[in-house]
Amino acid sequence: LPYRAAFVVWSVVSLVGFGVLVVYALHSCSLARYPWLPLSFLLLLWKPFTSSIWLGQLSIFLALLIVLGFASLQRRHEKVAGFLFGCATLVKFFPGLLLLYVLTERRWSCAISWLATVTAGLALSVAVAGSENWFYYIRQILPEQMRLFASFPFNISVEGVLRTIFGPTEYFPPARELSPAIVQALVWIINGSLIIAACRLAAHTRSRDSSEFSFALFCITMLLASPLTWPHTCVILLLPMAMIL
Repeated sequence: LPYRAAFVVWSVVSLVGFGVLVVYALHSCSLARYPWLPLSFLLLLWKPFTSSIWLGQLSIFLALLIVLGFASLQRRHEKVAGFLFGCATLVKFFPGLLLLYVLTERRWSCAISWLATVTAGLALSVAVAGSENWFYYIRQILPEQMRLFASFPFNISVEGVLRTIFGPTEYFPPARELSPAIVQALVWIINGSLIIAACRLAAHTRSRDSSEFSFALFCITMLLASPLTWPHTCVILLLPMAMIL
């Protein structure tokens, strides 16, 4: 397809996907009714959605996989949930953090299905593209992405914020410069504390409502702990936002 036609097609598909995402997120929180359903049209002006459309990103469908997985967990379809979460992890690595939520909730069937999906997906990618592409991605692409974008102003993860404030960047002087080792240590400490807190909360849940809020906390934690988190990725926060209502 020509570029303009491809852009229109992808935008339409993304818009439909976003509509399904909103409906499922509201339905999972028992909010698919008046006034929330009509008010949800305002989300078309939401920055994460508009950024995803403008940049042609996969964030809407990544969020849809996570929301559908959560809905499957609610219905006790653990193997389906594991498959959906596994697909999300194959798209981006950071949804893999939700596996800790599944393990602390003792959803063993979901965890096994998740790991099987990821293993099968990785094996298929190696069979099709070859292992050398994986090694090249790990050794070359990831480090280069971190070098270029870890301290980029629009990186809203914990690492991005700390590097912007304390680390030397290519974009502007730090507010107070610290050595890279200290900045990295702060990143590990804060991210580790957030993950441990989320796991402890999930391990002590005793009701369905508490379990749902634990899932929402994991969604927020995985965005904060990911090395690179862009505004369009925050479309994943639609489900935690719906839980607050």
